[in-house]
Amino acid sequence: MGKVAAALAAIAAIAGCARLPVETTQPIEPTARVAHQLAPTGVLRVAVLTSNPIIGTKHPKTGEISGTTVTLARELAQRADVQARMMEFTSIPVLLAQANAGLWDVAVIAVDPERRSVVDFAPAHLAADGPGLRFAFALPRKRPQAARFVAQFVEEAKRSGEVQRAIDAAGMQDAVRVAPNE
Repeated sequence: MGKVAAALAAIAAIAGCARLPVETTQPIEPTARVAHQLAPTGVLRVAVLTSNPIIGTKHPKTGEISGTTVTLARELAQRADVQARMMEFTSIPVLLAQANAGLWDVAVIAVDPERRSVVDFAPAHLAADGPGLRFAFALPRKRPQAARFVAQFVEEAKRSGEVQRAIDAAGMQDAVRVAPNE
C-alpha cells in the first residue's frame, strides 16, 4: 500500500470512518507490540454475549461458555501467543459501556455504524438472515495494530474454513453463515 493511501486509511480509521485495511500479502506477525495492543494484560479477555446464541451460549448446568466466538477467539489467542479468558455478557449496552473502561479486549457483536464511536470492527465473519445483519470481532478503539492483526485473522479464518467449522461446532448452520468478503 502506498504511503499516501496508508496515511489516508489510518486517518479514516482513527476518525471512525472506516475499518483498517487488510493486507493479506503481508501478514502481521504477533510481535510483542501487537500482542500488547491485543491483550494488554497478557491474557486475551473475550467478551461473549450469551444472550445471542449466534455469538455464544452458557451451559445452564456447567456454566461453560461456548459458541462461535469462543472457538474463534481461542484460535486468535493461540496465533497471538497469549491465553484467552472468556467473560460472559448478557447485555450489549453493558458490553459496549465497558469497552472504554478496558475490561475486555475483543468481542463479537452485530456491525452497527453507531457502535463505531466505541469500537473498531474487523471484517464481518458471520452473516444472519436479516437484511444486512453481520457479526464481526470488535476491539476497543485506538488499538490499530491489534485491529489489523484481528482483521487478517478473520480473513484467513474465512478462507481456510475455520469460521464454517466454528459455525458447525456450535450447531448454528441454520441460523448463520460465513459472511461474504467485504
